[in-house]
Amino acid sequence: MKALIDIEIIIHRELSKANETSTPASLIDACVRRAWEWRGLAGNCEPILCISDNNFRKVIAPFYKAHRSDKPDHYEEVLAGLKERMPHRTIHGLEADDVMGILQTSDVYGPTAIISIDKDMKTIPGRLVNPDKLLESGVVTEDEANYNWMYQTLVGDTADGFKGCPRVGPVKAENALDGLSGSLTDMWEAVLQLFYAAGHDGEALLNARLARILRRDDYDHATKTIKLWHPEEHETFDLTKMEVV
Repeated sequence: MKALIDIEIIIHRELSKANETSTPASLIDACVRRAWEWRGLAGNCEPILCISDNNFRKVIAPFYKAHRSDKPDHYEEVLAGLKERMPHRTIHGLEADDVMGILQTSDVYGPTAIISIDKDMKTIPGRLVNPDKLLESGVVTEDEANYNWMYQTLVGDTADGFKGCPRVGPVKAENALDGLSGSLTDMWEAVLQLFYAAGHDGEALLNARLARILRRDDYDHATKTIKLWHPEEHETFDLTKMEVV
């Protein structure tokens, strides 16, 4: 089994603890130690660091993560050092979340486990280990993943800068989706109804696309294109034509 590690979260955490005695080399060492600890939570399997490389969501929605501040000092140095020392994967145009999602739902590495504290990873089927909440770790079924994706579409994600459906919070979203998790079609219809009732039905699809962490069938390795989700006919997005955003 391979451990797909959300290394960017580890870097941010270790850099937040840096002090005047910290050096890029010591910070790299700290991140490597943490990555190996996280990998141990999945059963001492081989770690694969998953790293962002550009971001197609900022193209289809310029407000996506627009509020995020610049990366902290030494971030790029630490990341470069980690890439020299540990196996890693990137996919041009995709965030680390998408890399984890695609690898988790493919057979590239055989059995895998995502190691991340990010709630978005609950939208990906497969084994998930949350180092901060081990009691919530386990296997996410496809039905559960789709439910969590539709739930995120409704409530939005303030950390990523998309708002979801106006006047719909966790309770209203749960009530709307209750009992529908076995049917993505039914859940999508419930999502549309809430957006329509709020007078924002034209925003439902974009929110669903922003909330969807990509899976194997969403990415074409040969053409370097992705599918922008649609309930009937997906649109194709060419990652090779992306400028740096």
